[in-house]
Amino acid sequence: MDIISQIKKTVLPEFADYEKYFSRMLETDNVYLKHVLEYVRTRRGKQLRPLLVLLAAKLCGKITETTIQLAVSVELLHTASLLHDDVVDSSLLRRGQASVNAEWNNKTAVLVGDYLLAKSLEIGVETSNPQALKEITKIGQRLASGELLQLYSEWKSNPEESVYFEIIKQKTAALFNSCMQIGAISVGANDEDCKTLGVFGEYLGICFQLKDDYFDFQTKDETIGKPVMSDVKEGKITLPLLVALRNAPMEESDYIKQQLQLKQIEDINAIHEFVVKNNGLTYTVEKMNDYKVLASQIIEKFTPSTASNALSELLSYAIERTI
Repeated sequence: MDIISQIKKTVLPEFADYEKYFSRMLETDNVYLKHVLEYVRTRRGKQLRPLLVLLAAKLCGKITETTIQLAVSVELLHTASLLHDDVVDSSLLRRGQASVNAEWNNKTAVLVGDYLLAKSLEIGVETSNPQALKEITKIGQRLASGELLQLYSEWKSNPEESVYFEIIKQKTAALFNSCMQIGAISVGANDEDCKTLGVFGEYLGICFQLKDDYFDFQTKDETIGKPVMSDVKEGKITLPLLVALRNAPMEESDYIKQQLQLKQIEDINAIHEFVVKNNGLTYTVEKMNDYKVLASQIIEKFTPSTASNALSELLSYAIERTI
């Protein structure tokens, strides 16, 4: 049994309820929509976001029907953002399989993403929990803001490490932050605990993103479910490369940066060697461990429980995973 499956056992009955409700929310009489939604439903990832909602709720109290609804709302919004991201990035793969825009077309991906976003908000409204709904709307705003920041912070300039972290804090980390807060909100946790768990979610999200950046320099496509160095080829700022450019001699750094700006990578293996030689991967691992320590200190503030143990295991998984 893999680590995520073991962690899910902490909230197994509730996760089963979540999955049933999620599937029910994708039911439709529209034959065109039905095919795409079924494609999306059967190609979901590890479902970490709803898992975080459930674990945060269990850490702070007893999981309720509202918790389940909000977990579904978050996952629908996340799925919508992925459909839109694949169009923005012209990505043809999602989790090692054809993306919706590749299987159908961009128009279909955008429209289905819009449908899922509307469905997410509908569920949020039905919970009659304005605090949770506000957090859900924040997710959509921050994801879009982060995507725009990333779009206009490519290698056209000299991006700072602070810009890189601002991008992740508005994307992956923002989503994890909100998931933890929404879970806590759903069981009536106090504001301090909600915000504290939000910070844990942010640090956890940063760990996941740093590991994804590390994976971008793996040597086999099947390891990560997308083309090798796809982020680099798309001109996205990744920490290993940013650090390598900072550490390398100016002449060598300028040569690599010119290729990145033009999106004309002459030798992908040379880029990999450049990053390794200039300690890009080593530094990235060090930052992951720094954020793991910070996140661990937060969880230690809560009474030990199966939920706190599960969150600690998830944190370790974030930086130790091989896929």
